[in-house]
Amino acid sequence: MAGTSAPLVGGEISSEDRSFFEGSVRPLLVERCYECHSEKAGKTKGGLLLDRRAGWELGGDSGGTVLNLEKPGESLMLRMIHHDPDFEAMPPKSKLADEEISVLEEWVKRGAPDPRDEAIGEAVLGNDFDLEGRSYWWSLQPLAKVSVPVVKDESWPRTDYDRFILAKLEEKEWVPAEDADKATLLRRASITLTGLAPSVEELERFLTDTRGDAYEKEVDRLLASPHFGERFARHWMDVVRYADSKAFEQDYTIPYGNEYRDYLIRAFNKDVPYDQFVREAFAGDLLETPRINPEIGLNESVIGPGFILSTDGQHGPPDIHEDEARIFDGMINTATVAFQALTVSCAKCHDHKFDAITAADYYSFYGMLRSSRLHYANANSLSDQHERAVKELKELKPKVVSAVMNEALANSADLAEVIGAAVKLGEDAELAGLVERCRKDKSKRAGLRSKVLEMASNDRSTVDAPSVADWFQFLWQDDDLLELNGLRRALIGEATKHGHSGIASFKLDERFIWKTQGEGFVQIDEPDFLIDPEYPAIIRGGLSGGVASGLTASRLDGVLRSADFVLDGMPIELWAKGRGATVQLIVRNYELAGPYSKSR
Repeated sequence: MAGTSAPLVGGEISSEDRSFFEGSVRPLLVERCYECHSEKAGKTKGGLLLDRRAGWELGGDSGGTVLNLEKPGESLMLRMIHHDPDFEAMPPKSKLADEEISVLEEWVKRGAPDPRDEAIGEAVLGNDFDLEGRSYWWSLQPLAKVSVPVVKDESWPRTDYDRFILAKLEEKEWVPAEDADKATLLRRASITLTGLAPSVEELERFLTDTRGDAYEKEVDRLLASPHFGERFARHWMDVVRYADSKAFEQDYTIPYGNEYRDYLIRAFNKDVPYDQFVREAFAGDLLETPRINPEIGLNESVIGPGFILSTDGQHGPPDIHEDEARIFDGMINTATVAFQALTVSCAKCHDHKFDAITAADYYSFYGMLRSSRLHYANANSLSDQHERAVKELKELKPKVVSAVMNEALANSADLAEVIGAAVKLGEDAELAGLVERCRKDKSKRAGLRSKVLEMASNDRSTVDAPSVADWFQFLWQDDDLLELNGLRRALIGEATKHGHSGIASFKLDERFIWKTQGEGFVQIDEPDFLIDPEYPAIIRGGLSGGVASGLTASRLDGVLRSADFVLDGMPIELWAKGRGATVQLIVRNYELAGPYSKSR
């Protein structure tokens, strides 16, 4: 089964093929083949080595290379991994997964690109990694000033950059192309910098501008255009594989992904220094002095790490640990390619051959991701405007509570009569039917209130018809206010449909400590009230202990995390009350795609 075409050698491998081999082929060979077909393992079953290119080129005991590059389908190795009945099955005990077979088939179709150039008998990937020595590799050298080359045609260069271009042209005895006309020049500059062709007015203005620096002024205008940030943010979005959703079956939306897109646009338009941009990308949420946008009061720095989370994702992978490793590998590859123009994905299996990158470097990055947990930061949380608003809310709260209590005390004399009237109205058959219809169709609630107001107003004994309507709505209307079910049952003797006996009996073990992050959740040490200006009664309820949101305001964000616990195979059940929250299940610090439950 020997192939007649020569395999690709390391120096001729394209970057795409090299990435495919290092990211897909080598890990597969290491995991599924090296145990029996590598010198390091001390085994060469069938006389075949697969830990180097020379091994499969030479072939095994059957004679000749195991890969047919002219007719990939006839390759001995591919027939063996397909468990062709005419050939010995490999691996002998278990067949490769379809996805693994597809990887090897694609590799052979590409011409089996393989950068491993160790000879037969030569040690593979020894322990002679010299970090200091490798730091002198040509691609890792810092920028240095070089001499401007001397050119023959001194009339053509306008700047020193032109001299570098012309010097290379003269080496090949080529002459520069003719200068572009002004219209072509402006079109090129405009499309390059903004992605948009110049307007008729812009073109006419440039064509009639006879000043010597007319072109420079047009470039300055284009750089100052808001479209410049949009154009170049788009380039960077490609580099960090930006997307609005995670693909796969459900195509879950990436929460707040658009914030990173807008962050990039602003960064390019504000000409943020690159070193600052890098710091924000990897530690924007940890900077002691974050970059605050004075125009919109936004903490720009905290948005910087958002690119890391632009990944694909699925809701139910067969192997969550394998899926986690795959996602983290993609994050590492994206980060290193974007900021180093150099992947470290190869170091997942071995130290780099030339670069100063070790497997320890890869797994250090992996460990950082593995030990971290996703948290959505509030980009407004460090702005002066936000701090002033929170301070004002905290100062206003006791005044609001005091005003509500004083109003309640003023009306308390009539409270028994008002509640009694509301209970009496609940006995009306017509109203009972209307209540039942409202429970099925909430759009009819306004009509119910109008009817109650009408009946209460017609009753001469009623002191305050609007108050009676409010209490009637509370007593008889299904409004999902779980915290008030006990009072409802006490007043009208009706067991609500919610029941929720589990809430009363649910007690947290003292060791099961909940952790809070952000201002949205507060530990309650003394009895306090929940207030909400959008709620009809302003005060939603009271709490005497635990952790709750809404003590200061209803729109402050935060995260409430349980302590770690072991999954013992039993279903996970979580009971919560409230609105506007999302519950996520985090397994070993790894969050699957998509919300598990969302409160309304």
